[in-house]
Amino acid sequence: MTLLALPGCATTEEQRFPLDYPSGQRAAMQPGTAREAFAAYKRMGAELERQGRFAQAAIAYSNAFASARALGRLQDALETSQKAVETAERTGNPRHIAPALIRLGQTHMDLNAPQRAIPVFEKAAQNAVDARHLNAEGSSYLWLSRAYRRLRKPDLARENTEKAVSVLESAILRMQGGRVRPGSRREGAVWNMERNYANALLDLGWNDLALNRLESARTAFQKALEAAGRIGEPHFMAQAQQGLGRVAAGRQEFQAAVTHLQEALR
Repeated sequence: MTLLALPGCATTEEQRFPLDYPSGQRAAMQPGTAREAFAAYKRMGAELERQGRFAQAAIAYSNAFASARALGRLQDALETSQKAVETAERTGNPRHIAPALIRLGQTHMDLNAPQRAIPVFEKAAQNAVDARHLNAEGSSYLWLSRAYRRLRKPDLARENTEKAVSVLESAILRMQGGRVRPGSRREGAVWNMERNYANALLDLGWNDLALNRLESARTAFQKALEAAGRIGEPHFMAQAQQGLGRVAAGRQEFQAAVTHLQEALR
């Protein structure tokens, strides 16, 4: 979804901060733009809500949340994630409700309340299933795994991580089967899905490494490296190389371990 025109919003602002989820994520990841993005998306959300355009308002508030979270402004993150859920629920559409609930659950995690986050992520997963929104479904399972890990429930954590990887892998294969035009909404969706997929694989790799499942961990880290490489995500690539280095050290392949760790530092 994109925003065509908003009263009171400059054209340059609309161009810099488009109304779609990938644009919000990208703006939040840039320290120089996160502060401006928060203010811009929050204004958009309020205006769209006033106009009764609740689906678009939910996206705007979700993007404001992403920047607030990146800036460490937890009160702003809580307020905007709650507004995202409130406006999404007014649409009655699970496709909008699921991503908004994920944002609220993430806020609970940041506030060190995983027990409050779990039912929110479970509700997000159910809405995602109802909407056949595979990216949101995979993200819900990924965050459920992190909540369970925080509560020291490793079996439930791994179960949900595996579900996240399975759902996202299937979705990416399906998306890759079609034509993706540069700059299109479809390209943005693929980028977002690959990012979540790499994230889930990293979680799976570290989980398996902790359990000394070295071959399984190596497979997960290698797939994470490939996914991160496809979208040019250096932070995830470094984490994957670090994981591969740890696996190699565990297998006493010390030269390979050094090579991977050097790559991680590049």
